[in-house]
Amino acid sequence: MSRYAYSTLDPSASTTRLMNLMPGSFDDDIDVSLETLDLANDDGREYEALSYAWGSKDNPLEIYITDPSTNIKACLPVTRDLALALRYLRLPQLSRMLWIDAICIDQENLEERGHQVKKMGDVYHTARKVIIWLGPASDDSGIAVRSLQEISAMIEVDWNTGTMRPKTRADANWANTQLPWMWDDKTSESVENLLQAPWFNRLWIWQEVLLSRTAEIYVGRDICRS
Repeated sequence: MSRYAYSTLDPSASTTRLMNLMPGSFDDDIDVSLETLDLANDDGREYEALSYAWGSKDNPLEIYITDPSTNIKACLPVTRDLALALRYLRLPQLSRMLWIDAICIDQENLEERGHQVKKMGDVYHTARKVIIWLGPASDDSGIAVRSLQEISAMIEVDWNTGTMRPKTRADANWANTQLPWMWDDKTSESVENLLQAPWFNRLWIWQEVLLSRTAEIYVGRDICRS
């Protein structure tokens, strides 16, 4: 099967690509299609933007891109980490519209990469939701995700200033940075382990999360909603 050939994006326009992730079961081939979005003109299409760590480029896996105008299918190599994320994000019966840099930007076109990177702030701000993919579940990641979900229900964080405030008076201790959080050792260890995920070492996460309307953390099939 031939490698997918991207059509050209006008560098002077406010356009980017969206990826339509086709439905399927976990182990099915990953099938997608691409379409163009004008970021300056809201046409009602909603999409989710993925924030993730690329992972190693060694031994990539192929996904399959179908041109909707010709129905011709071609392949595109992606990292194993991204392929795994797509399997978890794929829905069994419905398609899912996503923006993912490694797929929606022609990575072999340096000119396109340059002008598309400048639009990434608009991409993440326009997205209905930002999905933060930390990787597959581990033995204790479920504990960490549930604990963080509980915390998010009790405090609000101003990411511009780094300050926290409780949502109710009863939650005041959880927003007090002078006090240790009231977790047992097992819970504390699970959260510390989760925070070792490669995603937290990326500089781009500040833009991707701070510009989002809302964000969700995915660890395997566990989700922490803001």
